[in-house]
Amino acid sequence: MTPSEVAGTLEASGDAVTRLLSSLPPAIARWKPAPREWCVNECVGHLIEAERRAFAGRIRIILDNTNRRWRHGTRPRLRWRAMTARETRR
Repeated sequence: MTPSEVAGTLEASGDAVTRLLSSLPPAIARWKPAPREWCVNECVGHLIEAERRAFAGRIRIILDNTNRRWRHGTRPRLRWRAMTARETRR
């Protein structure tokens, strides 16, 4: 997939999730199936944090290096770890 195709897929997925979540009554979004289980709102919060702290940074690295070929275990992996650590501290 090209970067623009990936971006389109991610945008469409985000739109689908937004429509689905908007259709849930607030009481359902807060309902926990068990005391130690997460409700829908908590799961969505986790997805937002994961995207903010890791996924978005990795996408930036991939887009910045589209013309470079990397071997397994080389520089991008190290940069991803460093970026994830920086994003976590924010």
